[in-house]
Amino acid sequence: MDRKNLLIKYYVEDYAKGKSVIIKDPCGYLLSLPNNKDQSGELFIDQCIFYALDGKIPLFTKVLWHHDGEYINFYRINYNSDKEKQTNAQSIC
Repeated sequence: MDRKNLLIKYYVEDYAKGKSVIIKDPCGYLLSLPNNKDQSGELFIDQCIFYALDGKIPLFTKVLWHHDGEYINFYRINYNSDKEKQTNAQSIC
């Protein structure tokens, strides 16, 4: 992943609960992701996830998350250089 697009990262051991990584704010909003090394995916940031991540990722955007074994990293998707691998976009050509 390109470090210049890194938005935020969370240390897995601080949030691990069995087979999940649960990131939670004091008001009870939470985000639960699988606790599997090298797993990644695309995530739409709605209001609940926005608050769970302490407002550190722009609201109503899509981001990529990646579990590298030590951290859960959240990356900005660069739509200007859209790649099928990054956004799961299907080629229409």
